[in-house]
Amino acid sequence: MSDDERFPIGPDDGSSLLSRLWRRPLGRVAVLAVVILAALSVANTILFTTGPSQPVGTGNDPQDQYQVTIANERGDLVNGFIRAPDHIQLSVGRPSAVSITVCGAKVASADCAADHSRPSRGSNTPIMVGARIQARLTSDAPQCTIVASSSEVQPVINATDMATWSWSVTPASTGQFTLTVHLRVLEGETDQPLLADRAVEISMDVSQTAGSVLDSIGNGIKGTLVTIGAVLGGLGLSVAALWTPIGKRLRGHKANPVNRLRRRPGQRAGRRPQSRKIPFHKPSSPED
Repeated sequence: MSDDERFPIGPDDGSSLLSRLWRRPLGRVAVLAVVILAALSVANTILFTTGPSQPVGTGNDPQDQYQVTIANERGDLVNGFIRAPDHIQLSVGRPSAVSITVCGAKVASADCAADHSRPSRGSNTPIMVGARIQARLTSDAPQCTIVASSSEVQPVINATDMATWSWSVTPASTGQFTLTVHLRVLEGETDQPLLADRAVEISMDVSQTAGSVLDSIGNGIKGTLVTIGAVLGGLGLSVAALWTPIGKRLRGHKANPVNRLRRRPGQRAGRRPQSRKIPFHKPSSPED
């Protein structure tokens, strides 16, 4: 008996093409395959064809709003670069000017043109601009004096802007050291960083000139004289400290009446007592 005879199909039993396929082994395989393909199609639509996700922090939470603000401000930044020297030579004890420039990517100024044929003149370090930028200079040289000659915070708002920072650097000792420029892109009108800080290192070779040698010798002689004067002054104070009690004792000895000869009644002060004269009798001779 055929399958059609065992499972009669007619309008009265509510059967359909799907039920007819399901009753046959090959039909079942075909139905399962169709279901699996449909499920894969739906999953692909959900995962890969949906629109872009909403930005993080779309709620009313302050942290969410802060994240949205930071994301928007970062999206407004444009490419730029830092123009700074790679190496400088300074003299000990003498102030020298050190400058760096932050340029937008479209600045045509000569101050922002890199000269790769002369590495000692500096190179370009990438940085994002489009905001206020803060720059500070530090050094690992001992007792190195750094004085800013420009504003610490300057605006570099678009790709055609540029700003220059300058410092006066006075090293106190000879040797090879490092100057480090710390740059920070600020958030809006605050002093909070919008991006991670960038650091640019400048090697610094400090030498000693003839003038600095003479200055060192003069300072050494001056220090020696000051030391000798201090020693002599200390000795003078020591002698004075010793002489003071001795002088007091001597003055006290002169002023102490116990050490003087006793005055007789009626004797004026300040005169030594007169010894009594004993009359001298000349012995008579035998002839007398």
